[in-house]
Amino acid sequence: GHVHTRTGSTGYRPSFVAPDLRFVFAHTLSDRLSLSYNFGGEWNGEEAASTMIYTISLGISLTEKLACFIESYGFLPEYASQDHRVDAGFTYLITDNLQLDMSSGLGLSPNSPDNFLSAGVSWRFNTRK
Repeated sequence: GHVHTRTGSTGYRPSFVAPDLRFVFAHTLSDRLSLSYNFGGEWNGEEAASTMIYTISLGISLTEKLACFIESYGFLPEYASQDHRVDAGFTYLITDNLQLDMSSGLGLSPNSPDNFLSAGVSWRFNTRK
């Protein structure tokens, strides 16, 4: 969980305190399969209304460094239309601390994006000596 407080310059300060909270779960199904899911809620700091969030994802290890996944996720705002999406992609572990990912997805709700592409880089800060 996080709490964004009403601090900072006037132009950057949220109108409300903005907490977010997620419950995260992961299960190893086999040597190659994993299932993860989470649910929670967040507030954007500009409205008092909350948005509930969910995700469910199936991951498959293809090699020691290459994996793929498929997931469904969505946003359920208190006073607006729901937004449900599905995507699939690949992750590639370059080193123990550096990973690349790429995914593509579709919106399932009328207000969701029709389709989208995503790419990312993740770096894990290793604090062990």
